[in-house]
Amino acid sequence: MKPSDAAKLVTIASHIDNRDPSREAAEAWAAVLTAAGVESVPDCVAAIGQHFAESTDYLVPAEIIRRVKEIRRRRLVDAGTPDLPPGLNQIEERRWAKAWRNAIAAGASREEATAATDRAAGIVREIEAPRPVAQLLAGSGFGKSVAS
Repeated sequence: MKPSDAAKLVTIASHIDNRDPSREAAEAWAAVLTAAGVESVPDCVAAIGQHFAESTDYLVPAEIIRRVKEIRRRRLVDAGTPDLPPGLNQIEERRWAKAWRNAIAAGASREEATAATDRAAGIVREIEAPRPVAQLLAGSGFGKSVAS
């Protein structure tokens, strides 16, 4: 995370807990968040909001890290299992699934994650051809004469 991004986070926290949003604080937060693999500013902002909505404790980067990990974990649980593209070998399946999970954890929808992962892997899925209207209406009762 860039210090300028961390400065935004420290500034948000300062509006609530009156901390000093110094350059040094922003650099320290950036270093800690980066070391923990936390890069998403929107996820960090959500974590800050959750913290202050639920706690009166002083906010520290470790709490943001914990909450961001929970946000990402929840997205993965909610997304469920991906629909793997056909024709992949075991290694390709693992690679595809890992990329899909990373996209979901980062906030992509199932559809966005699938499309982005397919595109990155060079996969083109077959799209079901549109059916003629008559075929769609067959058996629906539409288009039949009604006896009086």
